[in-house]
Amino acid sequence: MTLLHAVRQLQVPLVAVVLLSAFTAKSCRALRARSVRVVSDATGLFPPRLRRPATMALCLLELTLGAGLLVTAGRTAHQWADGFRLAAGLFFLIATAAVAELREHRPGLGCGCFGELSGRPPGVRSALRPAVLAAAALASVHTGKLAPPPPGPAAAGWLGLLVLELLLVAALSPEVGEVLARLGYSEPCELRRHRPSGPSRRCTAAAPGGGIRP
Repeated sequence: MTLLHAVRQLQVPLVAVVLLSAFTAKSCRALRARSVRVVSDATGLFPPRLRRPATMALCLLELTLGAGLLVTAGRTAHQWADGFRLAAGLFFLIATAAVAELREHRPGLGCGCFGELSGRPPGVRSALRPAVLAAAALASVHTGKLAPPPPGPAAAGWLGLLVLELLLVAALSPEVGEVLARLGYSEPCELRRHRPSGPSRRCTAAAPGGGIRP
């Protein structure tokens, strides 16, 4: 197997992971809010009566495409593989156009690609990401069923390529910064002290003399 063929095959699990992650993020947000209306801001491009069905169709499509890419990647049902890969490529091409439309005509809306993590208005990176994923999905067409890499240095090379692609997608994802900001957020001491219930947490604040007091 040539290196180019291996790179093309690697796009299948990459695109599938992104699709299933987007579906999971939207589903978690909908479950917390107990409403599908909060899931995707991008459906604001539709008339109000179509936003709910459009959101549900979007979530179902992400789940179907992501699962379909994985199911058809092996020996079973591999004859449907190119259909799912072409469909995924078309999905991300439409997503690219939708994000461009949001930036141009609805700059106050987030794309909602990954639920509440995508609440900010889309920038250049948000527009480039679906275009890169569309190219990745289309590049995987006609590569057949996925074959495991041969043992040895080739397997390490495959893993390295996959990590590099994941880093590229992460670099084009503003949501990564949002996740890191939330992980590093520390609730102010005043809010913790006046909270009526909840787990006990140690809180520190600066003392007048420059020291630290509990």
